[in-house]
Amino acid sequence: MPRPEISLGGLGNVSCTLQRSGRYKGKYRARGTFRHPYTGRDYPLDFVSESDGKARKKLQDDYRERLQIADKSLGVVSKSITRKSKFSSLIDAFIEEKALEVQEGTLDQTTFEGYLAEINDAEPRRRKDGTPDLRYSRNAIKIRPMLGDLRNWEVDANRLDGHLKSIRANGNQRKAQLHHLILTGIVRLGVKLGAMPVDPMSVVRKGGKRRRNKAPAMDEETRNGLQAQLKKWLAGEEIPGTPAYAHGPKRDPDILRIADILLASGCRPYEGLAFRRCDLLMKTDDGEGTDKWRLVVCGTIKRKKGENGLYRQNWTKTDAGYRIVVLPQWAVNTLKEMGAEKWRDDDESPLFPSRSGGWRDPHNTARTWRAARGTEYAWITARTMRRTNLTTVAEDYGTEQASRQGGHAVISTGADITNIYLDRPRQAPDSTPALERLR
Repeated sequence: MPRPEISLGGLGNVSCTLQRSGRYKGKYRARGTFRHPYTGRDYPLDFVSESDGKARKKLQDDYRERLQIADKSLGVVSKSITRKSKFSSLIDAFIEEKALEVQEGTLDQTTFEGYLAEINDAEPRRRKDGTPDLRYSRNAIKIRPMLGDLRNWEVDANRLDGHLKSIRANGNQRKAQLHHLILTGIVRLGVKLGAMPVDPMSVVRKGGKRRRNKAPAMDEETRNGLQAQLKKWLAGEEIPGTPAYAHGPKRDPDILRIADILLASGCRPYEGLAFRRCDLLMKTDDGEGTDKWRLVVCGTIKRKKGENGLYRQNWTKTDAGYRIVVLPQWAVNTLKEMGAEKWRDDDESPLFPSRSGGWRDPHNTARTWRAARGTEYAWITARTMRRTNLTTVAEDYGTEQASRQGGHAVISTGADITNIYLDRPRQAPDSTPALERLR
């Protein structure tokens, strides 16, 4: 009967015999075989000592050292994780792999912190306005406390589906989708490490997105009315939903300018706040008597924990988001009023700086915008500016050009961009010649 093969990273049967003759006469000799967990090659282990116990201990110590060196050569996720290991060990390996991606620059730090917030239990926290942050509530459903003590073979599709259903039952659709994303990454890592035979998340329902009432794009009448109200707000007058200016810092004119640039460029809100002065390309000699100014969309505003919470990420949401947009003349006039013609080409200061001169906080900007738009135009957000821009482009130049204007990762032929951004239904083809026969 053939000898059974040693498992990867395992140690075969250890024998220890007293040497009756030869070089090691009167000593104990321990022998065994170590199988390398990466190459599968067998390495003989042989140690001699004065007693049976000491010889075996030397061999065991050498085996542990070899296994530790092999684990380091395999990388951060090479630890001995089997189907009988706890799911928590697989979670730790997933976190280590994502931390390595952050160091390599392939994963954003904010995204990584969001993963940790959903995996680990944490102390309750409160937002700046004093309200509790539900992500850190003691009753919040986390992955490690709910699933971490199970064995890997016990984490099947039925149990994972029940975990996600318990989240959706509380009305937390977005949280359920995030847990689905994280658990998919964990179990795929388990399949790669051999701790799981199949991917149970492949049959677990992700859950549909909640249907939201899509606010329409702004028509000409709405734009004129909003512009008139914004001027009244900036002058300190009372508007519906916002009292007149009485005390405190003066109202910020950059709020109106930000709205102009978002409407003119069609960029995402966080991309608009990441514009620098050097991102503006000025060209005044085009042969038509107009100024063809352009903006390079090449960054976005991000937030991370620590003293300097806001920073500029030097790449956009997608690779296709890195683009140059041509500005209309009314947006060029807005930039000229800001003194753009005197800016240096290498000036990396923010186009819309905060009061301290740094990057503008998107949350504070949104709060000021809500006060400026009042209750009459409460449905108009920064995304409405983007939708209005892309709808206008699509009406004259088609959905493909609108997709390029918006910096979409996949150039749309009409379906995706119409459902998400354009304020119009999709046009069905004319089938009346065939339908006439139904009379």
